[in-house]
Amino acid sequence: MILWVTAAHCPDRQTERQILDTLRTAQVQHLKRAAPPLLVVVSHIDRLRPLREWQPPYDLTAAADDLKTMSIQTAVSALATDLEVPIANVIPVCLAEGRTYNVDDTLWVTVLNHLDRAQRLRLLRCQEARHPAENWQLLRRQLANTGRFLLALPK
Repeated sequence: MILWVTAAHCPDRQTERQILDTLRTAQVQHLKRAAPPLLVVVSHIDRLRPLREWQPPYDLTAAADDLKTMSIQTAVSALATDLEVPIANVIPVCLAEGRTYNVDDTLWVTVLNHLDRAQRLRLLRCQEARHPAENWQLLRRQLANTGRFLLALPK
């Protein structure tokens, strides 16, 4: 799983997009491999305008009725577009001391929802990375251990 952390108050996304495109290109070269889940964590949402307003929780799924909610929704939408990520995979959080927001209830839930797929992909990559000779060596060791076990059994 890839957790891509980016600051909401820094609008320049060109470098991030180039890095993600390079990563995606590298993933496409391995046709047998599926791409791992990509989650974009948008930090510093407390620094979006209006700067002095911070009264969570913010309902980001409904129509915004205050400026801070609109700013967060706009930042999330812009990031999803700029980085070519589904908007459901963009999670706005605040990690400032005393202002922690949306980490336990949204970020961790989203990570857990993608964890099974990420672990399956990891297992497949580990199996693919094993050298074929290792499989024969493992089989030989298992057969030898089985023989020792059978000889040790009482008759």
